[in-house]
Amino acid sequence: MNVGVGVLFAILMIEQCDAKGGRGGGRGRSRGRSRGSSSSLSYYGRWTSVRRPSRPDATRARLTANSFPDSPSYSGFRNSLSQSKSVRYLPNAGSMVLLLHPSVAFYYGGREYYWSRYFYENRANRKDDVTFCERSINQTSYLSYIFLDDNNTQAEALIWECDLTEYCCDAECCQKPKYVLVLIQLLRLVWIWIIALICACIAVVVLWERRKRTLHQRFVKAENECNICTNHDYRNSELYLIRRMSSTKSSNMIGDPPIYEKVMNIPETIRQENKPDSWRLPSANDAAKKSLCSRGKHLYHL
Repeated sequence: MNVGVGVLFAILMIEQCDAKGGRGGGRGRSRGRSRGSSSSLSYYGRWTSVRRPSRPDATRARLTANSFPDSPSYSGFRNSLSQSKSVRYLPNAGSMVLLLHPSVAFYYGGREYYWSRYFYENRANRKDDVTFCERSINQTSYLSYIFLDDNNTQAEALIWECDLTEYCCDAECCQKPKYVLVLIQLLRLVWIWIIALICACIAVVVLWERRKRTLHQRFVKAENECNICTNHDYRNSELYLIRRMSSTKSSNMIGDPPIYEKVMNIPETIRQENKPDSWRLPSANDAAKKSLCSRGKHLYHL
């Protein structure tokens, strides 16, 4: 009996604990719902100039806007656009903004903003070394309901430019960190050194090829001069006369000693008179003459 009373008491305690937990969980869920609703209300409360979307689109619009860390910059841009004299703001038509001169840039924060790539590419003021920024109109609800004409032609994109030391930050430009700027400068220096090294290597190769070509031309010229000099030595030698006589005589020179003796005994004065002075070689070429003569005698005996 004591066992049955203990079991019954345990069952009652378990049921009581479950009831308390259910009530606490209910309060937690209700607080979660209330916080979620207040959060969404506070989020839409910041949309001072944008029509609050319907319930199915609320979550999508919130996620799209929260994907950018500085969403107040879009809100400031939208407020400035709505108060501009270059647009017509229609709060009763869903906070629609009608651009009176869509081809003219809209100035905000000292920068020019364009509504399509066509207007941006045909702009008058062009700058070099800038950072191109572009935001799609459907990228955030802050840029919705912006039309170019009365036919409800929606703007294509929001385009503007930032300096090289800045990056695209929502609808504005934010300063890059210093270490990023230092890294960019280092990369520029490295790139310049690489280009300079490549140009230097190309210049060295070109100069080397030019020098080789010049040396080759000088070598060929010297070789030709040497050949001409050798031909002069050959004509001044006894070999020229021997081969000339052998070409006109079909008989063997060895078997005709009188002719050979006649050739070898030609007076030196007669040979010098029949040859131009340019063929005469200085005394420095005596060794060449002797070598050519010895070769001529060797060929003659062959």
